[in-house]
Amino acid sequence: MRCKVKNFKTAAVIFMLVAAVLVVVLCVVYAQGAERLQQHESLYPGVRILARPVRISIGQLIPPDDIRRHLESIGYAENSQRQPGSFSVNDAGKLTVWARYPELSNVTIAWDGGRISKMTAADGRDLDDALLEPETIRTTLHLAGNEPVPIMRTEIPFSQVNGTPLLDAILSSEDALFLTHHGLDILRLALTPVKHLLYVLTRNRRFAGGASTMTMQVARLCVLQDLHRTIARKVDEIGIAMALERLYSKEELLRAYINNSYLGSAGGLELHGFAAAAQHYYGIRNIGALDAEQAATLVALLNGPARYLGELQRGNDAPLRAQRNRVLRLMNKNFPQKYPSDMIENLRSQPVRLNPSPQPASASDLRKAAAYFMDYAGSSIPNLQSGRIYWTVDANLQRAAQAAVHDALQSRPEGPELQGALVALDARNGELLALVGGTEYTATRFNRAVSSRRSPGSSIKPFVYAAALAWGDHRGQPFTAATLIDPVNDPVDGWRPASHVGGAARVRVQLAQSDNGAAVVAAHDAGLGTVQQFIASVLGRKPVRHGMLAIGGAKDSEVTPLELAAAYSIFPNNGLKVSPRSVWAAYENDFEVKTPAPERVRAIEPGPAFITSQMLRSVIGDSPDGMYGTAREARSLAGLEDTVQFAGKTGTSQLADLWFVGFTPSLIVVVWVGNDQNQPLNMSDGFAGARWALPIWARFMEAVKKYRSDLLEGRFEQPESVRRLSIDPVRGCVTDTSGMTEYFIVGRFPKSCLTQ
Repeated sequence: MRCKVKNFKTAAVIFMLVAAVLVVVLCVVYAQGAERLQQHESLYPGVRILARPVRISIGQLIPPDDIRRHLESIGYAENSQRQPGSFSVNDAGKLTVWARYPELSNVTIAWDGGRISKMTAADGRDLDDALLEPETIRTTLHLAGNEPVPIMRTEIPFSQVNGTPLLDAILSSEDALFLTHHGLDILRLALTPVKHLLYVLTRNRRFAGGASTMTMQVARLCVLQDLHRTIARKVDEIGIAMALERLYSKEELLRAYINNSYLGSAGGLELHGFAAAAQHYYGIRNIGALDAEQAATLVALLNGPARYLGELQRGNDAPLRAQRNRVLRLMNKNFPQKYPSDMIENLRSQPVRLNPSPQPASASDLRKAAAYFMDYAGSSIPNLQSGRIYWTVDANLQRAAQAAVHDALQSRPEGPELQGALVALDARNGELLALVGGTEYTATRFNRAVSSRRSPGSSIKPFVYAAALAWGDHRGQPFTAATLIDPVNDPVDGWRPASHVGGAARVRVQLAQSDNGAAVVAAHDAGLGTVQQFIASVLGRKPVRHGMLAIGGAKDSEVTPLELAAAYSIFPNNGLKVSPRSVWAAYENDFEVKTPAPERVRAIEPGPAFITSQMLRSVIGDSPDGMYGTAREARSLAGLEDTVQFAGKTGTSQLADLWFVGFTPSLIVVVWVGNDQNQPLNMSDGFAGARWALPIWARFMEAVKKYRSDLLEGRFEQPESVRRLSIDPVRGCVTDTSGMTEYFIVGRFPKSCLTQ
C-alpha cells in the first residue's frame, strides 16, 4: 500500500512539475506572441489599392439606390449593428454608413427630391460633404520569403455570415470548440505527434489534420504571413494566437478568418476570403445566400484548393466531393437540428457544383479600365508592407474615358488604324482623375498617354499667345487680345506658313480660328527665343528656335498627352503650373503615410494666363461678339449648360496627330488621336482635331456632368492686374462708347480710338 501511495505521490509531483513547466513555457511563448502582435496591428495583411474616395455633398443629385448599389458592390452588408463595412436604411429612408476605415465617413444621409439634403456624422455634427469607400483596384499580399502576389479579397462584416450555413460549415470543419477555447486546443496539440506518426505509417488522410485552431490559423494568415512548416513558426503561432484571444473578440477573429482564408486562384489572382470565392465560383455576392452544399464545398477547398481544383479541371470531382461530404457530415454532427441526417444524405449524393472559370468572376471592370493608369501610377506607390493606398483615379470617370476612346476608334470601318489617349487632370491640385493610353490594353503595354511624344500641332498656340501677351510688342504697341494681326504682311522671323493663313483680324479671332500665319506673327512679336524658353518651362522640352515652333511643328516640340495636360494647367490657375500626381493618400496601420505634395510653380504672371483662357473660350463659341472658333460644337456635343465656363483648343499636326484640349476652372482634359507609325492620316471623313478628338472629349464630359458636376462649377478668376475695357472691334482701340469688351493687362492697354 505504501508503495502505491509513494508511486502516486511521485506521479503527482511529476505531473505538477510538467504542468508548471508547461505553464512557464506558455507564458513565455505568450509574451513573445504579444510583443510580435504589437508590431502588426492589422488583421488584414497586404497592400490594398483603391480608387479615390467617393465624395458626396449637400445638394448633390444622387439617388439613394445608387449609393446603396455602390456599397453592396464593394462588400458592405445591410444591417443595423454598426459594424465597420455595413449600412442600414431606416423607415424615413435615411441611409447610415459605417465605414471600414477611419479616414472615411460614418455618416447618415437624408434626401429631398433625389438630392442630398442633410448629412450627419456619428457624433451628431452636420456635414457639408462626406467620403465613402471607393472600389478596390487591386490588392497585393507579401508572404514571408516570397515576392508580393496579387490577390482578390472582399472584406465583409461578420454580420453577413452570422447564422448562415457557411459559418456552421466553418466551425464544424475547422474548429468546433472555437467559441469556448482561448486560442489553443491542448488535447489536439498533445495528440498531434501520434496522429502524424499514424499518417506516416498508413497515409490515411484521417490522420493528416493538424492541431491548429482557427485562432492559430488567423495568427499564421494575418500576422505571421508565413506558410513554412517549422517548429519556430508553430511556436510563434501559438503565442500570437493566445494574444489574439485577449485583444480581439470572437466575432473579430471570425471575421478575419472568413476574409483572409486562401481558396484558390484564377487569372493570376489568388482568392482570399469566402466572399471573393463565393463570387468567383458561384457568382454570389452576398455569402449569406450560400446554401449548405455550396458552403460545405467552399470550406472543403481549405484543405488544398490547388489539388482539388486541378482534379476538378481534369473532370475528377471525387477528391473535392469526399472532402465536401466530410464537412456535411460534421455539420450534421454539430448542428443536427439545422442539418438533419436525411437532408445531409441527400446533399452528399449530389455532384460538386463548383464551376471555376479561367478569370475571376469578381474581377472589377475598373481593374481593366484602369490598366493604363495602373501602369503609370505603379512607380509612385509608397513602399508599404500592409495598408491602403488611394489613387487619384475616379472610378466612374476612368471607365467613361476608356469607353470613349475605345468606342470612337476601335470600330472605325475604314482607313488607317487609329489609336487614342485621354488624360483628365484636376487643375487645382494635379490629381490624375483618368488616364487612357490606347483603345485596348495589350501585352505590349505601350502607354500613349505618358510614353508617346507627338507633334502638338495647333494645341501649342495658346502658349505662344500667352508669351506675346506677357512680353510682346506689335508694331511698337503692347501685344493684346485686341491687337490686329495681318498674317500675310506683318513681319515674321524668316519663315511664314503657306497653309491655313487668312486675313487681318484681332488676336482673339486669330487664336479662335487657329490661323497659322497669325501664330507665327505672335511668336515674332514675343521673340522666338522668349517663346522657346517659355515652352521649355511648361512642357519640359526645349524645341528648336524656328518659326514652325509657333504651330507645333518645330523639332523637339513633341509632347505626351500628360505633359500637355500639365502645361495647360497654367491657364485655369492664372499662371501656376501643377505637376501630375497619382496618389491621393496612403495609410499604414491606420496612420497616414506622408506622400509627395502637389507642386505648384509659377510659369507666367496671372494676367496673360487669364486673358489667354478667355480667348480660348472663343474657340468653343463663348465670345463677346458671338464669334465661333474651330470647336464651336463642343458645348452642344457634351451637353453642357450655358452656365458652365470652359475653354478649349484643337490641334492638327502636319502628318498624323489630332488633338483637343478642353478645360474648366477645375478640370483639364486632353485627347490625342493618331497612329503608332506616325503615318499620314488622309481620311475621307476629315483630318482635324475637331473631327476626331473633340467627340471623344465630349463623350467623356457627359460622364463628368453625371458623376462629378463639381468639376464644372466655378468661374475663371479675373486677377487684379486685368481690366475689362470697351473696344472698337474693327480697329482694336479702346473706346468710351459701349460695345464689345476685351480683357487687358494693366499697363498694357491699346491706344484710345480718339488718338487714332
